[in-house]
Amino acid sequence: MTPILMLSRLPWIGANYSLSRMLVVGESHYGSPEQSEDLNLTRNVIQNMINGTKGHSTLRAIERSFTGNSICSPDKFWENVAFINFCPGIVDASLAGRHSATRSMIKAGIQQFPDILLSLNPLPKKIVFFSTISWEATETCIGLPYEPLLPVTIDGISVDCGLFRSDGGASFEAINVGHPSGPVLRGFSLKHQFIQEFLKRP
Repeated sequence: MTPILMLSRLPWIGANYSLSRMLVVGESHYGSPEQSEDLNLTRNVIQNMINGTKGHSTLRAIERSFTGNSICSPDKFWENVAFINFCPGIVDASLAGRHSATRSMIKAGIQQFPDILLSLNPLPKKIVFFSTISWEATETCIGLPYEPLLPVTIDGISVDCGLFRSDGGASFEAINVGHPSGPVLRGFSLKHQFIQEFLKRP
């Protein structure tokens, strides 16, 4: 595979992540070109949201997908999880809603995701994907074999679950609930039901 020179972001790691060992995976950052080399972008965006200095509709929707509430305190959620966007690089914020991650960004994510995942300490036990593009791309990640698990099914709706295994023997159970604003499980209350069922699994 031809190397793709895109810098990965440092993951957000909440102060209490070691207790939950839950990783949340988004798709990509929207922003300006000058932010493309900011390794701390993910951490800064979430910290600014916690501090109340800047809002972020997609991250708020992720919060609500976990809490099931329309109003929640950002720090109570984000301090308990780790978070990364699968795709490095930046999608031009002026194109939000009309463009998503490019093929080169997805390819770079495929190359970098296993290393970022395995760099977390402690390793996550559960992974919740908020991106079908990213979920499907993981099937081609080298050194991270995937096997399907029984889906979560509620009221006749089934959502894919799977198990990723590293070459070193670590395993990670994962579910894809789709992008916060996408057509899969539309609305945070529906996503919430599937996430809760997934997290109940031993």
